[in-house]
Amino acid sequence: AACYRAVGRGVLPLLKQITCPVTVLVGADSTHLPGKAMAKDADFEAKAAATREYFQFVASHFANARLVVVPGAGHFVPQEKPADVAREVARSYGELARSGPRAKL
Repeated sequence: AACYRAVGRGVLPLLKQITCPVTVLVGADSTHLPGKAMAKDADFEAKAAATREYFQFVASHFANARLVVVPGAGHFVPQEKPADVAREVARSYGELARSGPRAKL
C-alpha cells in the first residue's frame, strides 16, 4: 500500500533512473487499480482493462521495461500462476545474460 501511495508523490519520474531491464507482471483478470477510484457499477472487463492500462502506464516510466499480462491470473500473480512467473523471470534473466555487460543497477 505504501508503494502505491508513493507513486502519487512523484516517484514515477524517478523510475527512468532505473536502467536495468524491468518486467512488470499484471494478471489479465486483476481489477485492482491502485490509487484510483473506479465506478462501483463498472463491469469486470472495464475494471480489468483499466488495471492493465494503469500498469502499462507505470511500465512506460522505466527506461527499459516490458509489461507481461498473465492470462488467467488476478491480482496475486505469483500465488496464482507461479509457473508463469518463473518462466518470465527465466526469460528476463536469459535476455540479460545474452545482452553482454551487466546493466547499471
